[in-house]
Parts: sequence; C-alpha cells; structure tokens
Amino acid sequence: MAVEINLLRKKEPKNQGSFLVGALLTITTVLAVAICFLLAWQQGNEMSLINSRLQQQEQLNQALIEQVEGPLNDSELQQRKGYVEQVRPLYPKVSSALQQVSNQLPSSATIEQLTYNENIVEVSVNVSTSHQATQYLNQLRELQGVDDVLLHSILAIPEDNQYSAVYTLQIEAGESS
Repeated sequence: MAVEINLLRKKEPKNQGSFLVGALLTITTVLAVAICFLLAWQQGNEMSLINSRLQQQEQLNQALIEQVEGPLNDSELQQRKGYVEQVRPLYPKVSSALQQVSNQLPSSATIEQLTYNENIVEVSVNVSTSHQATQYLNQLRELQGVDDVLLHSILAIPEDNQYSAVYTLQIEAGESS
C-alpha cells in the first residue's frame, strides 16, 4: 500500500471579492468624473453660444436705436434732458392718481371707460349697488392729488343687475410720478 504524503500547503483560492469591489468603485469614479467633465464642457459651450447671441442682439438693438434716433452726442443728450426737466412740472400726477382710482374700486366693480383730457379724468364704473357708487365717490374725494370729484350720473342696468356711475376727477397739476 502506498501512501502519498504531500507536505506542501494546499493553495487556497484568493478572495477576489475585494478586488472586484475595488475595480467597480474605480470604474464608477472614473465614469462619474468623465460625465461631470462632459456636462461642464457642454454647459460652457451653451453659455458661450448664449453670450455671443446676446452680444449680437445688443449690437442689433444699438444699430436700430441709432437708426431711429440718430447718433446722440453729449450736447444733444443734455439738451433733451433740459427739455424734459422744463416740461415735467407741466404734466399732472396722472399715473399715481389713476393707480389710486383703480385701487379704491369696490371688489365687484369694474372700470368700463376712462378718459383723460388736460388734468380732467372721466371714469365710468359698473358697480353692484347704488350704495357702492356713493361710497366710491367718497373714497375718490379723499384721494391725494385729486382736487375735485363730481358724480354725473348713476344709471341702473336691469339686465346685468348693476349700476353704471360716471365720475369726473380734477387732477392736480405738478410733477409726474
């Protein structure tokens, strides 16, 4: 009987799991860095394209402005500013007064017509009740920048179940705001 005795150690297979995990992490990291670099490069290209389009549009706008107005030098610009400053006190405070007029409207009211002529504003308003029309008149009389308010008429509109009120406002002359 022959017995074979092997005194050399038996080779055990190496644990390849840690090698595979390390390799996968390395590949994933390289791919993530590459994708981030690609996205940053693409965004940079888009930004440069947008900047070039913006510059072209600004040049086109400047050319159109010069066509319409002609080139302005400093003296012409100063002269125009002087004209604006001379005329500014002659215009009424219309924009702020109109904003206040619209802010004072009752919740269910609507402005049907608005007419402006030399510091006089005529407003036609549709309201739900005649009480709202008189209440709106009192609110208009309390506004700053309004010298006088007149209520010309309150007409019933039966088919709409509303009232139409026509007011005339005398706006103060002064600097526009």
